[in-house]
Amino acid sequence: MDEEAIVKLLVDYWPAVYAVAFILFIALFRLVSGASKQRPFLDPAVFKPLILAEKKQITHNTVWLRFKLPSPTQKIGLPIGQHISFLGKVGPSLGPCIIISHADSSSPLTGCH
Repeated sequence: MDEEAIVKLLVDYWPAVYAVAFILFIALFRLVSGASKQRPFLDPAVFKPLILAEKKQITHNTVWLRFKLPSPTQKIGLPIGQHISFLGKVGPSLGPCIIISHADSSSPLTGCH
C-alpha cells in the first residue's frame, strides 16, 4: 500500500480510527489504575479482626492504639466525621463482649495503619 492509499483510508475512516484509539486509551487507563485499587477495609455490616500494632498510655484513662491492616496498601475507608466501633472482651477474665465507638484520628487516605 502506498502513502496515498493510507492517507485516503485515514481520511475516509477517521471516526473509526479515533474511536478505536480512544477505547484502547480508556482500557489501558483502567488496567493501570485498577491494579492498585483495593476495597476499603471497613464494612459497616461485618466486624473484622485487627492486629494491635502499637499501644501508648497517654493518661490514666486514655490510650492511643494503632492497628495493623491486612495489606500495607489498603485504606481504612472511614469517612471524615464518622465513628468506628470496636467489639472485644475486656478484663483479665475476658468476660462478655462489649462494643465501644471511637472517632478515628487518621486521614481516610492513610494506608497501613
